[in-house]
Amino acid sequence: MKKFCIKRSAREIAGGLSLFLQECRPAQIDNVATLDQANENSLCFFQQEKYREDLLRTKAGLVLVPEDFSLDVPLNIIKVENPYFTFLQIVKSVFCSEQERTISSKASIHPTAKIADGAQIGDFVSIGANVSIGKNALIYPNVTIYEDTEIGDDVIVHSGAVLGSDGFGFLYQNGEQHKIPQLGKVVIGSGVEIGAGSTIDRGTLGATTIGDGTKLDNLVQIGHNCTIGKNCCICAQVGLAGNTKVGDLVYIAGQVGAAGHLSIGSYSRIGAKSGVMRDVPEHSEIWGVPAISAKEQKRIIIAQKQMAKILPKIKKLLKK
Repeated sequence: MKKFCIKRSAREIAGGLSLFLQECRPAQIDNVATLDQANENSLCFFQQEKYREDLLRTKAGLVLVPEDFSLDVPLNIIKVENPYFTFLQIVKSVFCSEQERTISSKASIHPTAKIADGAQIGDFVSIGANVSIGKNALIYPNVTIYEDTEIGDDVIVHSGAVLGSDGFGFLYQNGEQHKIPQLGKVVIGSGVEIGAGSTIDRGTLGATTIGDGTKLDNLVQIGHNCTIGKNCCICAQVGLAGNTKVGDLVYIAGQVGAAGHLSIGSYSRIGAKSGVMRDVPEHSEIWGVPAISAKEQKRIIIAQKQMAKILPKIKKLLKK
């Protein structure tokens, strides 16, 4: 259960989004909860039949249900096409939008940094020179933002993330590794979310870019000069080596590693723990090490499981 410092009546919530409320009793909503943990002031949603018993027993003050909902329950209900999505809309537009946005006095912010209205900067955030942060950005405590980083509107950066650190570039010459100066920048689009402990390296000369709406999970590593498209989802412990290009709406599952200078086409899906070692065409579904077609990989796994039964027969044939 998450309680907010403001209250809204069930009628106000419905009216604010032009939704029809089937009212059973007046209710003041000040928290969101699961059906089984709700009280008379809770906003909840019901979308899956496996939670029917929780719905029948809930004490919730307002429940969002599917349009074809037909149960007779003593609850305030609103019928919508997608209850979970509408629930998220209400949480963001009614409750979260009224939370105070502040810039912590404990943050270290370079005088040249530009921070737009409505941005929130947490304790012990470090912001370097020539950084720009867009409207309504939320930067959690202990984030480090190096110089020349551009962050769009409505971006969320979780604790411990580092934006704009040096790319991993060295040149072996005369018996030693010489550091290649990393002189580029990082550009983060609008609506991006960056998970805790994630790192995005600056470009060597150009920019490392993250497209609008893309979401990075915790502990993601984006190498120098990578280009990530729009609305991608990149899960925990993914590592993309430098100059990897990722299209739009790509899903990359946890612990995937991609070699550098590769192209991953739009609308592709990459299974967990895969090793991507060559370009990936659009609309691909790949998996494994090295990553190949998911269908082919499944056939290989099935064949491997059958080997225990097949090997004795092969040995008998060889003896004959």
